[in-house]
Amino acid sequence: MPFCIGFLLLSILAAGSEYKAGVARIDITPSVPIRMAGYAARENPSKAVAGHLWVKALAIEDRKE
Repeated sequence: MPFCIGFLLLSILAAGSEYKAGVARIDITPSVPIRMAGYAARENPSKAVAGHLWVKALAIEDRKE
Protein backbone atom coordinates (compact mmCIF):
# COMPACT_ATOMS: atom_id res chain seq x y z
CA MET A 1 0.00 0.00 0.00
CA PRO A 2 2.72 2.61 0.79
CA PHE A 3 4.19 1.93 -2.68
CA CYS A 4 0.85 2.81 -4.32
CA ILE A 5 0.59 6.08 -2.39
CA GLY A 6 4.20 6.97 -3.21
CA PHE A 7 3.65 6.23 -6.89
CA LEU A 8 0.49 8.35 -6.90
CA LEU A 9 2.25 11.31 -5.30
CA LEU A 10 5.27 11.04 -7.62
CA SER A 11 3.03 10.94 -10.69
CA ILE A 12 1.22 14.07 -9.48
CA LEU A 13 4.52 15.90 -8.96
CA ALA A 14 5.87 14.77 -12.34
CA ALA A 15 2.78 16.06 -14.14
CA GLY A 16 3.55 19.59 -12.95
CA SER A 17 -0.05 20.12 -11.93
CA GLU A 18 -1.08 22.16 -8.96
CA TYR A 19 -2.28 19.70 -6.36
CA LYS A 20 -2.36 19.85 -2.60
CA ALA A 21 -2.12 16.60 -0.61
CA GLY A 22 -2.35 15.69 3.05
CA VAL A 23 -2.14 12.50 5.08
CA ALA A 24 -3.14 11.65 8.65
CA ARG A 25 -3.02 8.68 11.00
CA ILE A 26 -4.73 8.52 14.40
CA ASP A 27 -4.74 5.73 16.99
CA ILE A 28 -8.37 5.00 18.00
CA THR A 29 -7.66 2.02 20.28
CA PRO A 30 -9.91 2.26 23.37
CA SER A 31 -7.96 3.20 26.50
CA VAL A 32 -10.28 1.30 28.87
CA PRO A 33 -11.71 -2.26 28.69
CA ILE A 34 -14.93 -2.35 26.65
CA ARG A 35 -17.54 -4.91 25.68
CA MET A 36 -16.93 -5.92 22.09
CA ALA A 37 -19.80 -5.84 19.59
CA GLY A 38 -20.51 -9.18 17.94
CA TYR A 39 -19.38 -11.27 20.91
CA ALA A 40 -22.67 -11.73 22.81
CA ALA A 41 -21.50 -14.99 24.42
CA ARG A 42 -18.67 -13.22 26.27
CA GLU A 43 -19.63 -12.05 29.73
CA ASN A 44 -16.57 -9.87 30.45
CA PRO A 45 -15.14 -6.80 28.73
CA SER A 46 -11.87 -6.96 26.80
CA LYS A 47 -8.75 -7.73 28.85
CA ALA A 48 -5.83 -6.64 26.68
CA VAL A 49 -4.91 -4.98 23.39
CA ALA A 50 -3.73 -7.46 20.74
CA GLY A 51 -3.17 -4.74 18.12
CA HIS A 52 -3.85 -1.04 17.86
CA LEU A 53 -6.70 0.33 15.73
CA TRP A 54 -5.75 3.10 13.32
CA VAL A 55 -7.71 5.53 11.17
CA LYS A 56 -5.76 6.60 8.10
CA ALA A 57 -6.69 9.20 5.48
CA LEU A 58 -5.27 10.60 2.25
CA ALA A 59 -6.75 13.79 0.80
CA ILE A 60 -5.82 15.24 -2.59
CA GLU A 61 -7.10 18.58 -3.88
CA ASP A 62 -6.86 19.88 -7.44
CA ARG A 63 -6.03 23.56 -6.88
CA LYS A 64 -6.90 24.61 -10.46
CA GLU A 65 -10.64 24.69 -9.86
